[in-house]
Amino acid sequence: MEENQSRVHDSSRSILVVDDDAEYRDYMETALKALGYKPATASSAKAALKILEPARYPLVISDLLMPDSTGLELLEKVRMIDPLTVVVIMTAFGSVESAIDAVRRGAYDYLFKPSSVDVIGVATSRALEHHALRSSLVNHAAHLDSIKLDYRQTVTALQDVSHKLRSPLSVVCGHSSYLSDLYNGHPAEVGSEELQMSLGSIHKNAALMSSILDELDAP
Repeated sequence: MEENQSRVHDSSRSILVVDDDAEYRDYMETALKALGYKPATASSAKAALKILEPARYPLVISDLLMPDSTGLELLEKVRMIDPLTVVVIMTAFGSVESAIDAVRRGAYDYLFKPSSVDVIGVATSRALEHHALRSSLVNHAAHLDSIKLDYRQTVTALQDVSHKLRSPLSVVCGHSSYLSDLYNGHPAEVGSEELQMSLGSIHKNAALMSSILDELDAP
């Protein structure tokens, strides 16, 4: 079967299968379709990268040994393209050591060839759930970063307003304090008791505004 160059990569059920064995590649494609997934296929790591460069797949299932590259080498390149892509390695040799090494080097899981449709289904479901969780965590972190940025911008704006208000506010505080002192020294010349109360109120509220601005400027 020819390589499927499908670009249904935006679906959470899209999977890229990479295997130089045409017969097993066809088997995987048929099995995944029967399970309700949308598989695309590639016969080599090079062909897979051509598909992945313009597209993004949540899951790549790759053979371990291929003529042009190993599945682990492909794994490293896939992670460079999209760190969120989950990779499952297939091996026909049944080597536990190679499977463990694949997981240690970043593969999410491994499949021995041949695997039954049920085994493929379980591994695929788990891998896509893992991708969904990772994507959710990344989106949540990005949302938190956005909130932090908005908060910092708000604080910066408030501090800017605070700095602009301080100069005229200090003038109000100074003049109200001066007039209050002047009234206390020359009550007959300055004016009534109501004026003194008004000056006191102005000074009190100006001092209150100043303390609020101090809080805004606090780190």
